[in-house]
Amino acid sequence: MKIMADNKDIKNYAGQIFEHFDFDFGDSGMEIVISSAAPPEILDMVIKVCGSTDQECLVQIYEALGTLIESDDVECSEIDEKVCEIGIYCNLLDWLKKN
Repeated sequence: MKIMADNKDIKNYAGQIFEHFDFDFGDSGMEIVISSAAPPEILDMVIKVCGSTDQECLVQIYEALGTLIESDDVECSEIDEKVCEIGIYCNLLDWLKKN
């Protein structure tokens, strides 16, 4: 198992995953969805990191990925805990380091 410890590598990987999230503007309002072209590993990651694929989890993963991408130091990012639980952010960061 390889461990990605480099900040830039983690941010780049987060960016690649982030590209597979889309917005669906349906009758019930805007929802975050995983693109139909996304590799199955993205869905697997969401389940491993968040435990579900419901809208709340997708929003938290989307927020965590965006925060990682824009962060100067992925270990010391300022996460909006009203949108994403700190545990989800940490789970995602651990997953990115291991994959």
